[in-house]
Amino acid sequence: MKINLRKEFFTEKEFVIAEYGTLKATAFRYSTGVEAVRLKNKHGFIVILPYMGQMIWEMEFLGHDMVMKSIYDEPEICRDTYGESYGCFVMHCGLTAIGNPTAEDDHLPHGELPIAAYQKAYILFGEDERGRYIAVSGDYEHKRCYEYNYLFRPECRLYEGE
Repeated sequence: MKINLRKEFFTEKEFVIAEYGTLKATAFRYSTGVEAVRLKNKHGFIVILPYMGQMIWEMEFLGHDMVMKSIYDEPEICRDTYGESYGCFVMHCGLTAIGNPTAEDDHLPHGELPIAAYQKAYILFGEDERGRYIAVSGDYEHKRCYEYNYLFRPECRLYEGE
């Protein structure tokens, strides 16, 4: 099953957007304006930023906060680089450039994907050999005339018993 998200769904008050067995997805907007989806199972949760790089911003399992400590308590809207809001648990690195630029490079640190503005975002539910899962995914199309044109569609799954 797929639930298409819209930015209008997100408010500062967290609300349940979907449930599947013991799995739950809630949606909210940080006070900074960044949209977030919290995926929960009985062991903990993951918070994903569906429209800003599909970063995993927060993660807690078995009572342990798994994210790095930084100067950012909440994600900030990034316009130029992820350094404007560095504190996530994990981010995607670019497909056209990766790592830190050298003196000969002109790309952003870790390329275009850490703060990519996703055109579509959705919640997925399914079951496979590992069991039931809930996921956040989305579409980011990176277009640069005469240079690049690709569709990036990551998926972050949280399984019921894991």
